[in-house]
Amino acid sequence: MRYRLAIEILVLVMISVLSFGHEGEEDESHPIQEVIGDVGDVSFPISCKADGVQATFDRGVALLHHMTYEVAEREFAKVAKADPTCAMAHWGIAITLIHPVWAGLPTKEIVSRGAAEIAQARSFPQTERETAYIEALGAFFDDWEEVDHRTRLGRWDKAQTAVREKYPDDDEALALAAVIHIAAASKEDLEYRFNRDAGARLESLRVRRPRHPGAVHYLIHAYDSPPLAKQALVAARSYDQIAPEVPHALHMPTHIFTRLGLWMESVSWNIRSREAARKLVIDGAIYNEFAHASDYMLYAYLQAGRDADAIETREALFSAGRIMENFATAYAYAAVAVRIEMERGNWGRAAVIAPRQPTGFPWDAFAACESIVHFANGIGAARTDQLELARTSAARLGQIANALEDDGLTYWSKQSHVQATVVAAWIAHAEGDKTKALSLMDESAEREDALDKSPVTPGAVVPARELYADMLGLEGQWQEALEAYRATLTISPNRFNSVAGAAWAAEKIGDEPVALQYYNRLIEIAGDGKTSRPGLDRARAYLMAHSHE
Repeated sequence: MRYRLAIEILVLVMISVLSFGHEGEEDESHPIQEVIGDVGDVSFPISCKADGVQATFDRGVALLHHMTYEVAEREFAKVAKADPTCAMAHWGIAITLIHPVWAGLPTKEIVSRGAAEIAQARSFPQTERETAYIEALGAFFDDWEEVDHRTRLGRWDKAQTAVREKYPDDDEALALAAVIHIAAASKEDLEYRFNRDAGARLESLRVRRPRHPGAVHYLIHAYDSPPLAKQALVAARSYDQIAPEVPHALHMPTHIFTRLGLWMESVSWNIRSREAARKLVIDGAIYNEFAHASDYMLYAYLQAGRDADAIETREALFSAGRIMENFATAYAYAAVAVRIEMERGNWGRAAVIAPRQPTGFPWDAFAACESIVHFANGIGAARTDQLELARTSAARLGQIANALEDDGLTYWSKQSHVQATVVAAWIAHAEGDKTKALSLMDESAEREDALDKSPVTPGAVVPARELYADMLGLEGQWQEALEAYRATLTISPNRFNSVAGAAWAAEKIGDEPVALQYYNRLIEIAGDGKTSRPGLDRARAYLMAHSHE
């Protein structure tokens, strides 16, 4: 135990002080094409006639479907170099610049560049079908300086749907229309109407074309929600057969495993994804999937009660060297920095985790991610009676929320507002105003539950409703706490702390069958004997005491 504590302290110090010391170099003995290998089957006929460009273009489209955008762009650039007047090569470059399902917004520089590529595409000869594709994407880039991102995304959705309707036998039109439809869906639509519509169309494509990367990948995105996830399980488990070395293809199934609480299956796939990403070095940086997979992997380890493995995962991320700088990497750095302390209730440690680590990262562009650390600081400080620090964190979260709203990042603004309200609730609790505290926590839980999670995260760092349940338990309202833990589990099945909390709440109200149900469940998902946490200790003691009844 002393050795483990020493390792944890060392890692916390690393997180607080580490900055990038060097840039990696692309390994010329392993060209990107060899590192990535098979990408599945795509057939996207184009009119460009230079030798070899059709195969290169098809590979670029396959990589686009894998959302391995930087590599796809290189393939389309090869086509443009071989045939400078190839309109679809410029369409390909433009579409790789916009990551419609991912978190965050493209910068003005990126959108401007995409608009220039579309202008190039429009200037060259093209078939009627190619014109349809180019104009559909043009609907996103046109008037980009005057029209907001969400509106332009909606225009693209309608235009690409029109392409699919005009060319009903074109599988690429179907796949692209589906993913853009998913991207255009509101995060507040918990009926998932857009997702269900896209998913139904993608299912038909997957049956006809089981090796089509868009069919499987986009289907996972379509069904990446609590009521739909089971429908994507078969597809998820097949994705590595299409692209066994593509980092995102190895990670993406774990969105479904996470939704279903299949923790060790998530771990095993993310290990593979992370190692594939480590081999994929682009412009001197490790591919960003290394960070993204690390976050999902660490989250799964914590839910499975494998704390030592989670600590090793955190250490590996912060010692990996330079990783591609984007929203997914920023989110992973911030979330991985705080998850262990938050999940294990190490509130004193959570209070002092430094934001903006590693220090060499461009954090000014990722305030939504930085807010995660301020959230941990605020909760940790409030729960250890460091109220001035907690108030500072709450104020910073409010500032970030307002700035995100001004920048058009409404979803992330709402998330930061929820975080600020949760911190305010725990401050009120520490000050003795229990009525206000519970009211604020109830409000926070309702607001968070009304927003679906972003694909960038495996789940809330700590769900607001789970924190609400914790507070209800502290106030002796155990029946209400049990209901709140159960509600959390409908969104996040097999979450360690909610299973443990539900068991404890049931024990407190004397509901032995329910307590046994949840304690047994906790042992099933996390009771391998390698971790000691209060919830597991209670489970073992309770089950031992009731083993002869």
